[in-house]
Amino acid sequence: MSVITPVCMIIFNDSSEVLLIKRLGDDTWSLPGDVPKARESYEDALSRSVSEQLRCRVKCFDYYKSSYFEENKQEQYRSVYYAGSIDGDLLLGDAVSDSKWVHWRQLASDDVRLYLDQKDTVIGFFNRTPVKKSFWSFLFRRPHT
Repeated sequence: MSVITPVCMIIFNDSSEVLLIKRLGDDTWSLPGDVPKARESYEDALSRSVSEQLRCRVKCFDYYKSSYFEENKQEQYRSVYYAGSIDGDLLLGDAVSDSKWVHWRQLASDDVRLYLDQKDTVIGFFNRTPVKKSFWSFLFRRPHT
């Protein structure tokens, strides 16, 4: 059995919206991110993938959680989630066909389909942050350099 470890970023704005992307040739929305390359740390993979997919840089981020998902008997996913913000204008990279901001509450009621457990992870992130003040202080603990 192979274990695939995508690194994803919950990018949000002051309106409690989360950024979703669609990759070329794929109709499923997802959080920005990618699988780390050989000898690449999760944090470096996150910065690289956001830069490639959105043509902007990660402003600050922090680890949120990891989760496990078994697709079938041959593939198991260990997703690593970070939450943070970006710096600069969004421009779609070569491998991204679309992006949109969606309010996190809309994800629960909407039929927006996300990969693996991304929808539950985003909703859980916002539900576990009871006050906006602690929500933003979560981000500013770890600036990305």
